[in-house]
Amino acid sequence: MYAFGTNYLSILKNLEPTYIATMTLLAGAVLTSPVMFIDTGYSFEWNSEVLMSLFLLGAMCTGLAYVCYVFLIRRAGPVETSTTLLVVPIFGMIWANIFLQEVITITMIIGCGLISGGVFLTYLRVRLRN
Repeated sequence: MYAFGTNYLSILKNLEPTYIATMTLLAGAVLTSPVMFIDTGYSFEWNSEVLMSLFLLGAMCTGLAYVCYVFLIRRAGPVETSTTLLVVPIFGMIWANIFLQEVITITMIIGCGLISGGVFLTYLRVRLRN
């Protein structure tokens, strides 16, 4: 779906990136909310810490990152932008090691090498094309 969405977003040149990001995140929230109710029941008795976490993680972190993602699609193109998604597991592994003291295994390092190789080949393809 990322590949489809990224290519589709690249042709929506008449819409503002903030509007696209807002509507995408709202649609995702609405479509996934039934799962939340199945898991937690229909209780809306959330404390202020839960509501603040939802706002900061959803609106601030994900929302701002998605606006930047749409801007990047417009500036660099869908293929080049998709490489940013490939490095997410690498940074997730690094942050998990730093903050959660998770062990980095040889398999993870090999996976990072494969991801880095794919990003490099994409970069090389784009540079040779230009």
